[in-house]
Amino acid sequence: MPAHNNKQFYTIGEAARYLNKSIMTLRRWVDSGKIICIKTKGGFRRFSHDELQRVKEFGPLEKSPLVSVKQAASELGISKQTLKRWGKKGEIPLLKDTTNHLVLPKEALTDIEQPKLFDFFGHHAFPHEFIHVGFIVTTIVIFFMPLPS
Repeated sequence: MPAHNNKQFYTIGEAARYLNKSIMTLRRWVDSGKIICIKTKGGFRRFSHDELQRVKEFGPLEKSPLVSVKQAASELGISKQTLKRWGKKGEIPLLKDTTNHLVLPKEALTDIEQPKLFDFFGHHAFPHEFIHVGFIVTTIVIFFMPLPS
């Protein structure tokens, strides 16, 4: 990386020098989904500091398809905000695609633990599901109570 590490995005030339690859290699990697970049309004590729560090450390992504945060949230039955929070904590590999939308590798979905609907003893589910089940039971009891005549 250039000496001033405060920069968040790098040109394709700077990224190629940092990764010791050619500009054409980076273009092919972007086109095949192996590395994530954003494109400026003028069509120039910009690479985030985090993405370049990830590629330097782990190499380019495999040719696995990427899914949007919305698709992943729908598939897992959780909110987009939860996935974004997990991404900020580093629990899942969230990336930005060429249109600056958050995506993650499809294979990462299998690594995410599915939420348990009625896990009363789990620390995540106890207060929330308990309140919902209590509300449902109360509603059913009230609905079937005989009315005074």
